[in-house]
This record gives sequence, C-alpha cells and structure tokens, in this order.
Amino acid sequence: MRSSVRMFTLLVLTSMIMIVGIAGAQSGPTKLLRLPAISEDHLSFYYAGDIWIADRDGSNPMRLTVHEGIEGSPYFSPDGKWIAFTGEYDGNTDVYIISTTGGAPIRLTFHPVADIVRGWSPDGDVLFLSTRDSETRRYGKLFTVSPEGGLPEQLIIPRASRAAYSPDGKFMAYTMLPDPFRTWKRYRGGLAPFIWIFDMTTYDVVEIPRQEFTDPVTGGTTYANDTYPVWLGNTVYFLSDRDRGMNIFAYDTNSGQVTQITDHQDYDVKSIKGFGNTIAYEQAGVIHELDIPSGHSKVIDVYINPDLPDTRPHFVDVGGDINWYEISPTGQRGLFTARGDVWTVPAENGEVRNITNTPGVHERYPIWSPKGDKIAYMSDASGDEYRLHITDQMGKEDPEIYKLGKEGYYFLISWDPDGEKILYTNNLRSLFYYDVEKKKSVLVAEDRFYRGFNPSWSDDGRYITFTSNLPNRFTAAFVYDVETKDTYQITDGMSEITGTSFSRDGKYLYFTSSTNVGLQIGDSEMSSYGRSMTSSLYMAVLQADEASPFAPKSDEEEIKADEDEDKDAEDAEDAEDAEEDEDGEDEEDEGLLIDFDGIDQRIIALLTGEGDYYNLQS
Repeated sequence: MRSSVRMFTLLVLTSMIMIVGIAGAQSGPTKLLRLPAISEDHLSFYYAGDIWIADRDGSNPMRLTVHEGIEGSPYFSPDGKWIAFTGEYDGNTDVYIISTTGGAPIRLTFHPVADIVRGWSPDGDVLFLSTRDSETRRYGKLFTVSPEGGLPEQLIIPRASRAAYSPDGKFMAYTMLPDPFRTWKRYRGGLAPFIWIFDMTTYDVVEIPRQEFTDPVTGGTTYANDTYPVWLGNTVYFLSDRDRGMNIFAYDTNSGQVTQITDHQDYDVKSIKGFGNTIAYEQAGVIHELDIPSGHSKVIDVYINPDLPDTRPHFVDVGGDINWYEISPTGQRGLFTARGDVWTVPAENGEVRNITNTPGVHERYPIWSPKGDKIAYMSDASGDEYRLHITDQMGKEDPEIYKLGKEGYYFLISWDPDGEKILYTNNLRSLFYYDVEKKKSVLVAEDRFYRGFNPSWSDDGRYITFTSNLPNRFTAAFVYDVETKDTYQITDGMSEITGTSFSRDGKYLYFTSSTNVGLQIGDSEMSSYGRSMTSSLYMAVLQADEASPFAPKSDEEEIKADEDEDKDAEDAEDAEDAEEDEDGEDEEDEGLLIDFDGIDQRIIALLTGEGDYYNLQS
C-alpha cells in the first residue's frame, strides 16, 4: 500500500503540471483586483500578492512590488505621491510606503506583531492597526507613524479595528470590533461591528444608527454589520448588510440620516476607499468607481497579463492535500480527493487512476456504490453551483449530472444497499436522499442546531437512522421509514446520542449515548473547553418478539423423543412444505420490520464501559 501511495502522489504531481499548463492569454479584463484605492490621478489595487498602480481609467497598469510575500491594503497619501501598504518583507508583517513612480519600499514599523495599514491622517502620517499594546491579541489599537520614520504614536481610542479621519482631523469614524462576516456572511451575533464617531478633543462618541433585526430562533434583537468607514466632506460612507447584501451607505454628520448608495443584489461590496467626490470599491471581482454627486457607478476595466510564477508548469508536493478518503466495497481500492480531483488507488497491484481529471473544476465527497461499479461525487463544473455527478469506477464514461435542489453546498454521505438512492446533507441543516432513477430529492429531516446527522441505512434500504437535536439541545436517535415517509424517535432525549447504526442481521439498532455532555453543548462557550465527555454503547431490540441477546441462559439436559415420534414429526413437516409449494403460498421476505411501539423499553446497555466512541458502524 505504501508503494501505491507513492505512485498516487507522483501522478497527482503530474496532474498539477497539466493543470497549471493550461494558463494562457486572457480574453477580457482581469478579475479579482482587490482593495482598490483612488487618488486624483491614479488607481491602486492588490493583485496576485502585489501592489499595482494604474491611471484613473485603469490604463497603464504597473506592478510596484515584486516580493514573494504578500503586499496588500494600499492607501494613497493625501498628496497622492505615496502609497502606504502592509507588507511581509523581512519575515514580518509591517507598514511600508512606496512612491507612486516606483522604487524600493520603505519600512516604517518594526514590531514583531502584525501592523496593518488603515489609511493616512490629514497631516500626512500613516494610520495603522496593531495589537502591540493590547490586553489581548483579539483586539487592536490605532497608531500613527511618520513617513519619515520614528516611533509610532498610539491614539487615545482604547480599541479599534477599521478607522478613517475626518478631513479636518478633529474626528474619527471607527469600528471597535473586527469583521466577523469574512467567513460568516449575514452574521447577526453579538460581535457585529458598528461605527462610532469619536471627537478627538472631547472624547465624546456618537454612534451611527444601526439596523435592528429580530432573531428567528431566540426572538431577541440583533443588528446588521456596519464597517469600512470612509470620511469625505461631511459624510461618512460605510459598508453595511442591513439590506441583506453588503452595500455602500452614507451617514450625514449634520442631519444624522443614513441613506443607501448602492444596491448590488448579486455579490457583496468587499471594500471601499475614497478621494474627493469619488469612491473606488470592489464588487463581483472588479473595481467600480462611484461618482458621489450623480450617484452613478461604472466598472473600471484593467487588463493585466503579467509573469506570475505560480501559474507556470511546476511540480507541487500534495502529500498534505488529500482531504477525503473511502474504501471500495471489497477493499481492493481506495478512493481519495486531492487538489480538486477524484482518485482511486489500488491496495497492492495496478495503477492509480484520476477518475475526473478536470483542471479548473473542484470535485468533493466521492462515495463508491455498493456494487463497486459507480462513483458519485459533488462537482462545481456547471460554474454556478454544486451538482451531483455519477460516473463509472474506471472514469472512462462521461458522468451523469443531477441537480439536487436550490443553490447551496451539499455533502454526500452514502449509497443505499441497492445502489438506487444517495444520502446527503446541505448547508441549511437538512438531510435528504436522492432517488437516482426518479431524479428526485426527498427530505428526511431538518435540524435546528446542526451538529451532524450521522445517518446510515438499514441493510435492506428501507430505513434511515440518524441523530437530530431536540429543543433542549440534546440529540436523540431517530428512524425514518423510506416507504411510509414516517419518522420515529427512538431515545427519550435525556442524553446525547452521537452515533447510530443498524446491525447487519436487522435485529438491533446500536447507538452511543452520553449523560455528561451538558457542560459541552454551549458551542463556542469557552468554559466548556476543559470538560470531557464520555459515552457508552447501547442497543435497541427492533422486534417486540425478539429476545434480548443478554437474556439469562441455563444449560439443561435435552429430553430425547422416541424414534417413531421423530419420524412422524418429519413426515408432517414434509407434507406441509409440499402443500405450500403446490398452492404457491410461499411468502416473500418482507425485509426488516420494526415494532416502534414500546421500543424505548427494549433498550439495553452493552457492557463495554465508558469511553470516547465515534464513527459507529456495524
């Protein structure tokens, strides 16, 4: 198996050459130009890890930095002659400035912690964020440093994240909390950022009015995310998702009114910076220029086709990039995903196969069919959403493509034993199975507090067992009947069920249960980190007439019957069998049948002791 893994790695490396080798001349404007800044004559942005500059209309783009580290967050100086940015030169993240005409960057900060540029003061000092003097690294403070060098000066504001000076330098609009929505869109928790207007003389604070929402779960009040303040004239412009999408809003410092400026319904506005009566912002991967007096915005097309070393053909060590694995039904091959492709690897003999071989497409969560002839996986080949793909196990045929439902993310779990249905979940805390023949998704369960359904099939494919949260936040074991579409709760909800599995003979339902999980179900509540949870193994007897496997037994002498009595009994059985065959009255196997009435009284503890049990299978 070790040699197979080595071969697998080698072929992945070869595939990487093919992937990066398809890069060619671009046919349209360059996308993914990040964090644009604007001055009277120029446009600056972050692209491919470097700082670039162009004319205001996007023409004549030029790369200013070429260091192998990341250089980002460009801000023009008030006179437009310098660009301050955050750079990773010299092995640390610090504040740098560079002339708009090019040249060597000048390092301004030298502290070991990261210093992040946030702009310029009206008198020409660089404003930056740092945790160098913070009580905790979770929060930063604001500093200024002269472009001529010297020690940074800490501002009086005790905690901040993003900030912008008023044109006269007497006030500052700032957020106290960092942005949580970079990885959690539409965040509505207690760390939703808000914007304060701080008087640098009196230290008085005015809060920009916030948008309130009602939490659908708790009924409490939540707020929109307000961030990225930019102060132009008497108005503070900022980003907010108070209309669900992240758009530009304006706060009039004289009237105190908030008005919406942009109305993008497809993609969020990611960043904004301003100069005079113009705002440059990033949205949908391109740079927009907003004319404030007219309210009209236009896309600034920038064409870049530079020498980017990472796009050249080269070898890549992907030993740490294998992110999914599964074993074939007979154990002859392993199933993996790495760098967005699906691979199968032999246990001992044979070749490693790239089943998908799709550069530029991401495949995820492959699962092998019970017969071993097909492999199902999720793919974004459509370009707009993930869809279910099913292909032959050799990867020679074009895959069959199925749309599972509305746009979203899907996670494949397993095929049913007959290879006709596929269990999957989505990012909306729902459990489904997809009927391949009928091309139809069927909802099995929805969860209020998603911690995983841990679903599995019965051996005949009629039932699905899974765990789901109850209103008390404990999970219970459930069984779903595929034929009747009914759902049955198996456990009483007074313990935490972390896994379920049917026995292969169809007599029992195994599950793990914990009664000391209470101190751990606070999700991100840090006081639960030191609390360990243990669980025990249990089984539910599925048929009411099935005896417990642990019922008392007694060895007794067998009383033998007379030979004549044995012969008479055998003759009677033969006659009965012949009669049933003649009348065609043989009953077909009905498969697994579960007596749900009183099943909670047929639960038995297995004498295995407490432990940390997971991935329960039978």
